[in-house]
Formats: sequence, structure tokens, C-alpha cells
Amino acid sequence: MQYDILLTKHPNNGYTARPILLPELIIHADNELEVLDRVRQAINEVQAHSRIVQIEAEPTEAEDDPWLRFAGMWVDDPDWEIFQSAVAAFRQQIDNQTSDNSTGC
Repeated sequence: MQYDILLTKHPNNGYTARPILLPELIIHADNELEVLDRVRQAINEVQAHSRIVQIEAEPTEAEDDPWLRFAGMWVDDPDWEIFQSAVAAFRQQIDNQTSDNSTGC
């Protein structure tokens, strides 16, 4: 498996290597070859006693539908019915334009 490594050269000619997928690993060395070798060893050590597993977790009610928190927010708005009618009229207008264009070819 290949890993992307953030390799940083320091002003004192030291290097730091950090695997992007394992940000808790921070390796320091005097030169680039040494730091890359050490980070490779550290990754191999982690892989030797680790594995990736997948689990399934049931969403809570709040996570079930992200739009649920907006449900009913306009129930008492006096302009809601006017808005709904305007949306319906616009949709009908678009449908009519679409059907006119498809039959006119």
C-alpha cells in the first residue's frame, strides 16, 4: 500500500515525515532518506498489529433525515399558500415550455 507523506525540511537541515492517513505518526531524522526509512518502519509496525474494520451504526432520530429540523417551520406563515401557488404555477409554466419544445421539433 502506498502512503502520502508530508515531508518537511527544517532550517537546521533536519526532516519531519508525517503520513497523511496516520497523522499521529511524526518522525524526525537528520536527512531525507533516513526520515523516509523511519516512517516506513513506523507504518509497517502499525500495520503489523492493526487492521481496518467496518461497522454499521444506526443513525439517531436527528441524523435520520437532515431536513427534518426544517419540517413545519412555515406552518404559521400567512404567505405560505401564496408561495406554494406561485411554485406550482412556475412548475406548470416550465412543463408547458418543455412540452412545447419537444413537440415543435
